[in-house]
Amino acid sequence: MTSDESLGLIGSTDAITRRMSHHWGFAIAIIPDEKPQMITEPFCQSDLALSVMDYLQLTEETTDFIGRSIFRIYTQPRPLFFGSTYGQFVGMFDSAGKLNVFNDRFKPLYSADTAPDALFRISPLEEEPDNLGVIAAVVSRSLGDPSPTNGRIITLADRPFLISGNLQETYVFGHQYLAIDQDAVLVIELDVMISTSEKNRVKLQHRFWVGDSYPSKFVSPRLSDKGRYRVRCIYRTGAAQPEVFLRQLALREQLTDATIKFDRATITVVPISDWDGPDLWPGEFRILEED
Repeated sequence: MTSDESLGLIGSTDAITRRMSHHWGFAIAIIPDEKPQMITEPFCQSDLALSVMDYLQLTEETTDFIGRSIFRIYTQPRPLFFGSTYGQFVGMFDSAGKLNVFNDRFKPLYSADTAPDALFRISPLEEEPDNLGVIAAVVSRSLGDPSPTNGRIITLADRPFLISGNLQETYVFGHQYLAIDQDAVLVIELDVMISTSEKNRVKLQHRFWVGDSYPSKFVSPRLSDKGRYRVRCIYRTGAAQPEVFLRQLALREQLTDATIKFDRATITVVPISDWDGPDLWPGEFRILEED
């Protein structure tokens, strides 16, 4: 059992400690017939797959993994890598414990050392650190297909999504950083069906934006069991755009389970030279069909 994000420290502490605390988490391994042990060194999500393989004694098949096994004790420290999609930064602790943080274009932001009176003592990164190439290589392992998206159909969701728990709002998908390398029209198509209890209703809220622009929103009506929502939207980029976002949020009236089934959830990228639909101004967003 482990965690994704953390609420971290929300009290009165320095900004960098608050930011780093959002990456704190826990790991609990429940193993038959083993005495309790404590994981004493920092770990990352990237350690978990390798740890499972190590426990199953499949170490010869772990060459494609990075990280360390939580079931072993190591004599030497190692670098730790992390990042925040929403915060738009990546960082690493080197083997000496020094922290370096970069933005999502690998521009150095700051470094920090531990200090007697604080977890971190910040200093600006005025020069490119020696380990910039290392973190860029690690981040590249986490990226999807880096090829240009023009002419491609990008699948947003293709499997049923179960909504449960005690939160009325749930993110269903949140595709980010789609890179478009020229003026193109993005065709967003959604065709979904809701399965839920008789008294429950589900509303789907969508937010679409490019770069730092203000989001365009489109919202489904309240959908009951077997309710269906279809929408087709278009947007013209006007130029190359390195960051395109589309997120879907489900809002339930009652805290009973609901399942979203996707017949279609795609973004099709059409270069403007191949577009034969309605004329669009650069930056224009338009809903063509909705029911």
